[in-house]
Amino acid sequence: MPLEVAVRDACSTIGEGPHWDEASQTLYYVDIEDKSVSRWNSATGGVQKIKLEKTIGFVIPSKKGDVIIGLGQTIARLEWDTKTVTVLHEVDQDKSTRFNDAKCDPRGRIWAGTMGLEKQVAVVEKEQGSLYCIDTDGTIKKHLDKVSISNGLAWSADNKTMYYIDSIPRCVYAFDYDIETGTPSNQRVIVQLPPDTEKTLGYPDGMAIDSEGKLWVACFYGGRVTRFDPETGKQIQTVEVPGLRTTSLCFGGKDYDDMFVTCSRHGCTLDELSKFPLSGSIFRVTGLGIKGCPAVICSQNGTERREPLVPIGIPKTTRPEKIGNILNTKSSILVIYKLRTMPIEVVRKNACSTIGEAPHWDEDSQCLFFVDICANSVHRWNAVTGVEQNIVLDNTVGFVVPWAKGGVIVGLGKTLTHLDWNTEKTTLLHEVDDGLDNRFNDGKCDPRGRIWAGTMGNGKDLALIPKEKGSLYSLDTDGTIKKHVENITISNGIAWSPDNRTMYYIDSVPGVVYAFDYDIDNGTICRQRTIAEFEKGPFGSPFPDGMTIDTDGMLWIACFFGGRVMRMDPETGKQIRTVEMPAKRITSCCFGGTKNDELYVTCCVEEDAEKFPLTGSVFKVTGLGVKGFPCYKYTGKCITTETETITAETETQSNL
Repeated sequence: MPLEVAVRDACSTIGEGPHWDEASQTLYYVDIEDKSVSRWNSATGGVQKIKLEKTIGFVIPSKKGDVIIGLGQTIARLEWDTKTVTVLHEVDQDKSTRFNDAKCDPRGRIWAGTMGLEKQVAVVEKEQGSLYCIDTDGTIKKHLDKVSISNGLAWSADNKTMYYIDSIPRCVYAFDYDIETGTPSNQRVIVQLPPDTEKTLGYPDGMAIDSEGKLWVACFYGGRVTRFDPETGKQIQTVEVPGLRTTSLCFGGKDYDDMFVTCSRHGCTLDELSKFPLSGSIFRVTGLGIKGCPAVICSQNGTERREPLVPIGIPKTTRPEKIGNILNTKSSILVIYKLRTMPIEVVRKNACSTIGEAPHWDEDSQCLFFVDICANSVHRWNAVTGVEQNIVLDNTVGFVVPWAKGGVIVGLGKTLTHLDWNTEKTTLLHEVDDGLDNRFNDGKCDPRGRIWAGTMGNGKDLALIPKEKGSLYSLDTDGTIKKHVENITISNGIAWSPDNRTMYYIDSVPGVVYAFDYDIDNGTICRQRTIAEFEKGPFGSPFPDGMTIDTDGMLWIACFFGGRVMRMDPETGKQIRTVEMPAKRITSCCFGGTKNDELYVTCCVEEDAEKFPLTGSVFKVTGLGVKGFPCYKYTGKCITTETETITAETETQSNL
């Protein structure tokens, strides 16, 4: 039974509710805690994603051409093209619950259940949920209460039996079913997972039925989908999947002989992610030798209760020369669709608690390094496993650059320091700006492996940073350090032209991007000039921060207070493209990925976290149509001026 990854890393939290739409040959699914609904086109491989303001428990296409979703405690209609959300019903108003799984019966009625909210990952208050039916006339009725985690639903081929799962009791129920009236009766248990199978079978979750009348049950914590005979309750087949927290499944494909399986990444431990790095992906199983029954779409024609909800979150950035104006954030949508949009994904949600900065993509390990300056921490995120590690030091960390011989070089306070990642020991290389209350800020390597890094004055907040206290230094490959520029206020972005003859450099507070002639052989700069200057305004006006360059020689500049990354032509100083981000204080960017065609963007925490819920996150922008240069490692010597061991606190996190 071949198994393949249909959508890698499809969900960052709880992938659920797969629904195959026969007309479009599209798979719909939800990412519950990410508050998003997606659809995957099996013909093109394209994924479209809409992010809303509440958890989304399920998605079911309707005959009207839109989809019905479980949005928090509401049943709502989502018009995909306009992103308009209309509430149809609200339930459980006296309880803290949310909708979970749902499915249509063969007549097009929606059956959907609720569950108590998680107190912590996979821990819910029991018997808070209910099971509801929304009939084709639009009326809603509660059929069961005291449900813990309402989950899988299915109907027998003769429509006389409804199957239903409540996950916590670890059993599958059957009801006699009247297809004409949509009423269940005679509840009984047909499958009860034995207590000694909790570590192997886990908890029953989503469910589907095949054309032979056998039930397929996703086993959460079991890493498998199990086929049961509903007449005997016996297990007759198992399909193991590379995701321990298997959540749901559906049949699809042109002949309904493919099985699509979702799984969760939410709450995965480091050990679990190392064993199941594909957690959160969607899998396709073929060669089962059986077919499933087509999923039914919603036939609801009842009266709608109009109460528009505004989508929030990830904005869509378009190519202005082809599409038009950038969309307003309030009506935005994350769309993965080649040539027309530039998708933005959150790779590390709320990764930084202060100033996320200095992203550096390490090509060899396929890891992204970055720092959280005032949290005194340096981070490493593995793009393959999704695992993030961070080391907390005893001073601010302005930048991080891998060393070719192992470990990393960090700007620690106003020192250049080597950090051994495995032992967490630091070795002081150089200290600068004697007598000044300064710290290192941004830093980068030139194509020969020299480090260029600048300092800035310390301030309790941005408005109080002393002006012209910083300098720009280089650490050559022989281990010597040299000051090149002084009277800098906030030393920031650095980049080199494709021919290595020009170095670009940003001092943020004047809002200026400079260019220097550059001698790549001896690492010297001359003939400083201004190539771009941001418009000056009151405190809070956008200014340039971190910077990178693409293979076309165009600069990509993070706009602090501007909520964007802009592409600029260094020859004309003109902005030629903008990528709007779901955060205001954008700090830096770098290219990465296996082809260096992904743009990683860091940001600072916001004062208004409610308005910017992704504050401090790390983002990935794809579909730009350009590539960047690899981030260079330091290739020189680490000559110590003084050696000291600093106690480092190491924290490792999973990609939830």
